[in-house]
Amino acid sequence: MWFYYALFAAILWGVGQIFVKKGTASFTPFGDNVIATLIQLLIVAPFLLIVGINLKSIPSALPYAFMVAVLYMTYYYVISKGQISLTATGLSGYPLVPLLLSYIFLHEVL
Repeated sequence: MWFYYALFAAILWGVGQIFVKKGTASFTPFGDNVIATLIQLLIVAPFLLIVGINLKSIPSALPYAFMVAVLYMTYYYVISKGQISLTATGLSGYPLVPLLLSYIFLHEVL
């Protein structure tokens, strides 16, 4: 069953990047980021309200949230500037980073 979920995620990932590229004709990368943030907020906020939020951990998480936001904005910028066939292929290599870092720092066996 996991294979079908992985295949479905890969298809949605590819289709999503095409929609993002088409959206850059009408919006700037910043506009794309604002729209994506609003959509994610509508999905994540109800979940956080149901599960609960630890307010004491928010200040320590802010630097990481800022780094993620900056990287997220560069994602839209890269897609808007390059050919989708090349940028999507390069950006899809992100799963290799945790794989390599876990091997180097945690000494996990692949």
